[in-house]
Amino acid sequence: MWKRNSSSKRQFEVVKSAMAKKNRIVSILLLILTGISFLTFLPYSNTASYSFQVDKMKTNVFINFNGSITIQYWINFTNNNWGQTMDWVDIGFPTEDYELDSVSASIDGIPISKYRIGRSTAIDIGVQVDLYGHYINPGDSAQFYIEGTNPNMIYQDYKNRSLGSVEFSPTWFNSKYCSLYEQLEVNIYFPANQTNGNLVKYHYDPYTSADPNVIIGNNHYLVYTWINTNVPMKQYYYGVSFPGEWVDVEINWSANPRLVRILTNVLLWVSVGGIVVGLGVIIYRNATVKLKKYYPPKKRTKLPAEAFCLILICAMIVGIVLLRAILRNLSVFAIIGYFVVVITGIGMIGYVIARIIMHVRKPYYKPKIMVESVGVKKDLSVVEAAIIRNTPLNKVVFLIVFSLIRTGYIKIVDIDPLKLEIVAKQRSKELSWYQITFLDAIIEKEPRNGQIDEKKLEALLISLIEKTQHRMKGHNLEATSRYYENMINKAWDSVKKLPTEIEWEDIEKEFDWIILDDQFEDRSKRYLSDHVYSHYPYWWYNYYYYGYYWRAGYYYHYHPMYSPRGITPSVPPPTNINIHSFSDSVVRGIENMSNKIVNNFSNFADRIVNATRPVAKPVRTGGSGSGSRGSGSRGYSGGGCACACACACAGCACACAGGGR
Repeated sequence: MWKRNSSSKRQFEVVKSAMAKKNRIVSILLLILTGISFLTFLPYSNTASYSFQVDKMKTNVFINFNGSITIQYWINFTNNNWGQTMDWVDIGFPTEDYELDSVSASIDGIPISKYRIGRSTAIDIGVQVDLYGHYINPGDSAQFYIEGTNPNMIYQDYKNRSLGSVEFSPTWFNSKYCSLYEQLEVNIYFPANQTNGNLVKYHYDPYTSADPNVIIGNNHYLVYTWINTNVPMKQYYYGVSFPGEWVDVEINWSANPRLVRILTNVLLWVSVGGIVVGLGVIIYRNATVKLKKYYPPKKRTKLPAEAFCLILICAMIVGIVLLRAILRNLSVFAIIGYFVVVITGIGMIGYVIARIIMHVRKPYYKPKIMVESVGVKKDLSVVEAAIIRNTPLNKVVFLIVFSLIRTGYIKIVDIDPLKLEIVAKQRSKELSWYQITFLDAIIEKEPRNGQIDEKKLEALLISLIEKTQHRMKGHNLEATSRYYENMINKAWDSVKKLPTEIEWEDIEKEFDWIILDDQFEDRSKRYLSDHVYSHYPYWWYNYYYYGYYWRAGYYYHYHPMYSPRGITPSVPPPTNINIHSFSDSVVRGIENMSNKIVNNFSNFADRIVNATRPVAKPVRTGGSGSGSRGSGSRGYSGGGCACACACACAGCACACAGGGR
């Protein structure tokens, strides 16, 4: 029997406290960084008190010989009576390399000084104009004019590379300030003195009118015009294509912008969603699964899953920031940033799918006959098989308790607090050592008569894990786990062949294995819902006092319901007891009971995990060697294992797997 001194207990508490504190800090950092990554997508905001109307917005776009475009806006504003004074106007430009020095503005024909025009702090790409001295007060109207040049705006037509193409989206305003354009007019002027309308085409929506002979100064222009009235305030797209020889620049190739826009947006959001979900799965597994593993018992290195998550989030943030430059200019860094996000996101999606496939296995597959091998340990008990499969410890306790109830050694007296009564004082030679040790852990003296000695139970489980490891020496853990997974499936195969009406004895041999299945609840519902016991199981009265009563439900099945304290639980019908309902009641009942076997089972389980798999302290090494990782720059002590990776068996006889305003 194990004895834990006060020093080791304090060590457990210190380790647990440090781990909990670290997990809280990491969780807070993850939340902050994830929030920052999403804030990157949010539009800049200003005061919400602006409220105005756009009575008319006329836009002229001149395609210049040097590949630039000149943009002119005439915007008729009416400030609503309840709106804030309009003191700034922000106008967007197509790309970030617009020429700020070329921008000029006026209001009601009065020029605005150049020094009051600068790069916008409210929108991503554009200028802000200070209306100082010309504010638009509530209830007033004014016409705002602005003009500027944006270079490098001509690309190859995605369908015909001999054509040049220009696509343009006029500026728009935040819909919470203004909800619609009462009139929106866009005029695209083809290169000067090129007026053959048969050689050009439009993109997106058809133009409203075309004029091949607009004269401005000494130049003649072909003009396409789009006019819409009372349309929602949002982004609109317009475009034209024309012969490449109409301009004096080399035209860059461009893919189908609509398709590119759709694909990039879909990939982006799918990737971001994959990253978020993947991180959630990693954090959840690190917090609830990996830290709960207790087998094989050995010193373990604290896998820095938190650090991995932090690095991944930082990479995502950097990628998103770079991605935002894609719509500004197609730089190498922007493309790299985009693919960082996409590849990371797709990788995360793949990881999540793999986890789902591993978790939601096929409900049943045909058992395979395994070849005899010294690598497989075939004489483990159900409880020991549960240990090597890292079955939750409350279920391990359940298997021990349930075996003692069925064999008539104990019965449940009360549930709150849990009290057991030892019925058979004589110990049979057929009892395993852990069953005997559990019986010894039941207190038989007042005032705690019938309760479990927590220290003895803890020592029992630690000893069970380590003795199972000793029995597994020289055998392959992975192959043995597969062998017992196959035993579970063979048990289900036998259950499926049973007649509809059976006795408990017909299923007793398979029952231990099927309740060990992670998918017990689903498979039980699938395979046992139409089966009934002819009579009570012989051990029923040892379990009966557990607080569940039975109530008839649909299709004459009986479902377990918790019996409130003070109400005597009723029993299932004396004959034709639905096996699925009955089994579900027993498993749920005793598992819940196992959780109450100590004051705090979660902390209890953590102590056992920390005792069987303590975190090893890293030590420096001078080169590669036993216990080293990678090139040997950092080593990990202990365990008696000469493998650099996590061993696949308890005895270390394994092959290591590499790793706007």
